[in-house]
Amino acid sequence: ANGSIDGKPARFLVDTGGSNLLTPAAAKRLGLSGEGKLAGRGVGDEAVDLSLAHAQQVRVGDAVLARPVFYVIDLGDLPKVEGVQADGLVGYEMFRRFGVEIDYANHRLVMSDPAEFVPPAGATAIPFQLDERIPIVTGTLDGLPMRISVDTGSRSSLTLHAPFVRDNHLVEKYHAAPEAVMGWGVGGASRSRPARFGTLTLGDGASTASPATCTWATRAPSPIPTSPAISAAACCAASTWPLTTPRSSCT
Repeated sequence: ANGSIDGKPARFLVDTGGSNLLTPAAAKRLGLSGEGKLAGRGVGDEAVDLSLAHAQQVRVGDAVLARPVFYVIDLGDLPKVEGVQADGLVGYEMFRRFGVEIDYANHRLVMSDPAEFVPPAGATAIPFQLDERIPIVTGTLDGLPMRISVDTGSRSSLTLHAPFVRDNHLVEKYHAAPEAVMGWGVGGASRSRPARFGTLTLGDGASTASPATCTWATRAPSPIPTSPAISAAACCAASTWPLTTPRSSCT
């Protein structure tokens, strides 16, 4: 998505579960200085250094967030993997303040005042719990109950975490393929074992999808999440997803 920081143009990746961040090159171009030094982790195996930068405002379309804080972090090869050059990422810090509609079919991101937000006709509300900045919904995978994180920044339709896979013997059940690089994040490559699943059901069963190919992480993420799986944009790219985090439900 195109936007601006302090009036200067910027291009962002959109990740509802992520933090606002900038690359070191973008921070320098925008005249922002990183302060401090922290160790950060995300998708991938490696820890990376990051600092904090303060801006006056970030704008995406007509949506404005005043005095945002950005993590300044080197994205490594992530832009090459995604095939998109970006100055950074806008995430939960902005989206929590708006009703957000992601229309994948029409390549449109709409942010509105939560009080004026109207879900599209025929939308199904799915209650969720908010774990820090990640919405978690209940659902089933081929009848197996599970708690599922919703993250538009994930590349796979569904990612199962290793402890959940082991406890339910899913490698054997789904005849998992050998380990391969299935994703990429700020920490580099993310390795998983791809498999073809059946039916994923979200909420009370009113919303279902049949993921073609899903993966599970062969290493538990750090920190270990409170849900055993992540459902991502690829699982719902054929539909429109409005997200209303201030009201603790999504559709």
